[in-house]
This record gives sequence, C-alpha cells and structure tokens, in this order.
Amino acid sequence: LKQGDLVAISRTTSAGEFSFDNVVAGPYRLSARRIGYMPASVALGLDPQKNLEPVRIVMHDVPTELTQVITEHAEGRLRDFYERRAKVGFARFIDRAEISLRKPVYISDMLRKIPGASVRAGRGFGNLVRIRGCQPTVWIDGKRMRNVEIDEVTDPDAVAGIEVYNSPAGVPIEFTDPVTSMCGVILVWTRSQ
Repeated sequence: LKQGDLVAISRTTSAGEFSFDNVVAGPYRLSARRIGYMPASVALGLDPQKNLEPVRIVMHDVPTELTQVITEHAEGRLRDFYERRAKVGFARFIDRAEISLRKPVYISDMLRKIPGASVRAGRGFGNLVRIRGCQPTVWIDGKRMRNVEIDEVTDPDAVAGIEVYNSPAGVPIEFTDPVTSMCGVILVWTRSQ
C-alpha cells in the first residue's frame, strides 16, 4: 500500500486476505506480488471513517519454462548449492544450520557480514539490501524475482541455503545477466516441503 513516500506492507493469509492498520484518508496505490504471478496494482481512494468495501486483486500466473527437472534425492534441489560451496569461489554460502543458529528476524539479517553488502531498515516490511550501493538480483529456487527486496519474498524458516555473489565474478552462468549481475546476485534455495 503506497501513498506518496509512505509504504506499508502486509502478507496475505492462506485465503489471500490482508489488512492494514492506521490507514489515513487519501489516495493510495495497492500492489500485490507473488512468486509465479504477474504483479498487479489498483488505485484506491480510502476513507477509514466510512465502511470500506473489500478490495479484490486478480493476479495472472506467469508460466515458466523449465529447462530440466531435477528429482529430489538426498540433497535435492540443493545439489548444485553444495557442489558450488565445495569449490573455492567468489560466493558466500549460508546454509540451514547457520540460519538456525543465528535465528534472524528477516533473512536479510544473514547478509549483514557479507563484504560489500549493506542492510538497512526499509520503509515497510523488512530491510533493504544493497551490494556495492545498488540492488542485487534475487533468484528463488532458480526463478528470477524482478525488482524485489529479499525480505518481501522469503521467510527465514523456509530458507535452506543462500549464495551471495557481490560481483559478477563467479556467478553461475544460468544466473548471469549482463546488466543486473553488476549489482550482485543472491540465490535463495527453499526447504523441501
């Protein structure tokens, strides 16, 4: 929910319901994001003194063509994570054990000691992460997230591993983009359900 420079973030329930507290009257833009769906937004004129009508946002799925399917085994989708971690390289690897040990409020808290990374409070939900002053590209389970902060699309309890590349050097080719990789790349791998 955005009004001028004021931004508020809410997560939906499993039924897709959401709410915001302390809303003042005025024009707003309500935006919704979910992995696998095209972002959507609507303009609203809100007056908390009146009965508010429910807002419905319909999001359309974005099909993703998979180049290959890797079946789960002992290490599952984290196989490449562990293989890359075993090699000497340019990335910083954070695994589930380290996340459990540190118990972060936001997954961005795990990035505070990464060379070249800065983590500062955001205006809404979570923190803003910058690598060498610009916003890194975030990938979750091999899917690129566009224009998101890592805390908007992750939950510390759901993360199995993180790879942080603070420069284009060493970024696996399948996660390389000549433009966005300049700001660093964060690969997030979630836990199997």
